[in-house]
Amino acid sequence: MSEIYMICATLDSIPCIDPGPGSPFKIGLSDNPDARLRALQTASPFSLFLRATWPFASRVSAMDFESACHSRLSAWGLTGEWFFGDISEAEMIVDQIFYETFPMGLP
Repeated sequence: MSEIYMICATLDSIPCIDPGPGSPFKIGLSDNPDARLRALQTASPFSLFLRATWPFASRVSAMDFESACHSRLSAWGLTGEWFFGDISEAEMIVDQIFYETFPMGLP
């Protein structure tokens, strides 16, 4: 099963529910978001935490959804799959895209 994930960065050593209105975050695709978090953490000067995941039975559907998320959040783009903005708002936007795209539940 593939999952779209939201990984967030914080300057604190303890991950918090919402690091604030302006924080870096990544929207990506992985079959194992926890392993992806560990891999990203080794190269990051910031503490990273897994904020949310959205499961997909099909990798193709997950890739399409990831692309839609990147497009909708493009104004917040930093580089690649990294964005900067209000993490709570970004999560609501991704949830909205999910429910607009898959109104009947899991794809």
